[in-house]
Parts: sequence; structure tokens; C-alpha cells
Amino acid sequence: MPIPVLVGIPLLISIITSAFTALFTYFAKYFSKRLAIQLAIITAITAATAAFYGAAKTAAAGLKLVLPEYITASFQLVVPDNAEVCIAANLAVAVIRLAYVWKVQFISMRVS
Repeated sequence: MPIPVLVGIPLLISIITSAFTALFTYFAKYFSKRLAIQLAIITAITAATAAFYGAAKTAAAGLKLVLPEYITASFQLVVPDNAEVCIAANLAVAVIRLAYVWKVQFISMRVS
């Protein structure tokens, strides 16, 4: 009786393959839509942060041009040379924290 068993194996493999393909397609559609929305929101937050950083840097450069020399020299006594890097790092960490908190809240909404 090995011949009927061997004939049924390709049919069984095709059924299992089609079932896994349908399941994978369903999960891909379900998760890709949610992932696309989340990535769009994270991209918008990152773009807004970059725009804020650029605006702040431009405003500081404009003030440096307009203010008298003695005021900018006194700012250099108080503000360190690496202030721009420190502010950028602080802003980046704030955005990362915001994305993390948002993801945790999203996951907790999905679980409960």
C-alpha cells in the first residue's frame, strides 16, 4: 500500500502550503497597514523635530548677527562650545522617548 500514500503526499503538501500562504497574506496585510500608519506618525514626529531644531538654530544664528559683540561674548562665557550638540542630543532623546511611550501605549491598548 505505499503507492496511495505517496500519491497523497503532494496533495497534502499543496493544502498545507496554500493554508500557510493564506495565513501569511492575512497577517502581512493586517500588520503592514498598522506598521505603515505607525511609521508615518514617527516620520511626522521626526520631521517636526528636525524643523524645530532648524528653526531654533536659525533663530540663534540671527540673534548672533544682530546682537552687539559684548553680549555674544558674554553668552560664550555662560554657554559652552558644545551647546548645539547637547541640545541636539537632548532633543533626539526626547523624540525617542516620545516614540517609545507612544508604542507602549499603543501596545497596551491592543492588549487590553
